[in-house]
Amino acid sequence: MLYSKHVDNVISTLLDKLNSSVTSGFITSAVLYGSAATKEFIEGESDIDLMVVVSTNSGHIDVHQLQILYDTHRKFVEEASLPIGLYVYGDDEIPTDETIGYNLLRTLFIYDYKAEGILLQGKDIIQAIPEPHLQLAAIKLANDFKRGLRMAIANSPYLSNAGSLKMLIGDRAGGTTHVTQNILLGVDDLLRWASYSAIIVAKCALAYDGEIVTGKNKIGHIYLERNKYPEAYLFEPIYRWWIKHKSKEYERWNLTNIKISLDVPINEGVDLIMKALQFIETTSYRLENLSRHRDRIAIPED
Repeated sequence: MLYSKHVDNVISTLLDKLNSSVTSGFITSAVLYGSAATKEFIEGESDIDLMVVVSTNSGHIDVHQLQILYDTHRKFVEEASLPIGLYVYGDDEIPTDETIGYNLLRTLFIYDYKAEGILLQGKDIIQAIPEPHLQLAAIKLANDFKRGLRMAIANSPYLSNAGSLKMLIGDRAGGTTHVTQNILLGVDDLLRWASYSAIIVAKCALAYDGEIVTGKNKIGHIYLERNKYPEAYLFEPIYRWWIKHKSKEYERWNLTNIKISLDVPINEGVDLIMKALQFIETTSYRLENLSRHRDRIAIPED
């Protein structure tokens, strides 16, 4: 039984549908993580994050089965009107002692599973994940988001042209660092992406110091509570905006009937976006300098 009976029932139903939609043995593991796996989950506000591992044959995945899996998930989310993220990995993508050199360069997010994940079915991949090389993974992810936000700002006409704020549409950014056209529709969406990026980079700063924290609101709270990061003054107004405005996952996923226009002037929105970029750049630069000057990072060998 999970912390929430509601989440328990929803995830059990979804897993049944996912398993029955694909061939037997295609799904090898399922892990619940994020706030839904902890006491931080808030009914009606938090989303549900499900990680699924699927079998690969000599490094090749069955794309047809994968598409069925995603289609089943999408249909379930639409019918249930619940924000449930599905993150699929091939079994050859999960870090092990044998593949540590390659897989540690993938993403910091995979260690969220080790920190707070709950195994729901199949092989216990949580125990199989080796202890993370947090400093290397943190620097890489911070740089990924730095590049992503720079690209988003460079491609957005709303930072130079006047215009009215659009209605919230939900960026559906999930955990990806890819910048899509959906995120570039207006200042409101770009500000949401910039705020999300800043929160993830705050997660990187905590991870560099050896602390894995999941849940966007929790990350921001703990980062500011530590009161030790010189660039925190840049982060605080961004995080306060995130808390005050529409950070609830139901609205981010566009699962509410009422769409609310952001009540922030364009100039203020642009200012917050640029603060987010400055925070990310400053944090990335600081972490890179720490790794060089203290010689604390040894690059793992393949």
